[in-house]
Amino acid sequence: MRHYLAHDLTPRETIMPSLMSFFPSDAGSALDYRELRMWLASLEAEVERLRAAIDSIGGQSPDTPFTVNGNAITMTTSGRASLTASVIQMSAGQTQFNTPMANFSGVIRCETIIATTVVGTSYTPGAGNIM
Repeated sequence: MRHYLAHDLTPRETIMPSLMSFFPSDAGSALDYRELRMWLASLEAEVERLRAAIDSIGGQSPDTPFTVNGNAITMTTSGRASLTASVIQMSAGQTQFNTPMANFSGVIRCETIIATTVVGTSYTPGAGNIM
């Protein structure tokens, strides 16, 4: 590929073929440098707009990284992490929570529970719990 000087009329196909889809189709055969500068300024403004949008998502700063490494996704934050949805569905062979206390505002329902200790203010006996 030939290198062109700024004063050359450069056919747009020789600049960067991978960027051809971004140029207006009616630009003609020669590249207008003023149009290119305006196009570059609009791209820079769009990049800044997108950076601001990313920085403001959920009130999180870019200091809360998500790491995708092979088959694992990790989120690390020194503060509170929040997830809000009408339904959250998880599927895994095993789920592990390492926390000294978990609070649930509603009912916990499961097929089987294995517990070392059960503490509660009320207890409803079932089969095998009748005294």
